[in-house]
Amino acid sequence: MAVFIMKAEFNKLLPASTPLLTQISPATLPTGTSGTFTLTGVNTNFVQGTTTLSPLPGITIDGITVNNATSLTVQLTAGANAPLQPYSVLAVTGTEEAVLPNGLKIQ
Repeated sequence: MAVFIMKAEFNKLLPASTPLLTQISPATLPTGTSGTFTLTGVNTNFVQGTTTLSPLPGITIDGITVNNATSLTVQLTAGANAPLQPYSVLAVTGTEEAVLPNGLKIQ
């Protein structure tokens, strides 16, 4: 519940037109495994071949597919020694940055 309150409070501080990631599904990745995740954004302009994710410690980004301007599918692998903690996910398209604070939990 605290995560939802934090996200809601974070969003209140931003201008309405700010690019933002609103969801990652699923939201957890066990260490030593791989998974496919859907990232959803608002006010984003994702572009295939241009949009990237910022590196995450102990996590390999295996692939990114842009579904449309507001949705990405990403393949991630968590190393066996990846720190057990939540990570903020940052999608970058040119100069546009969209973040989901503490959106992905490594367990």
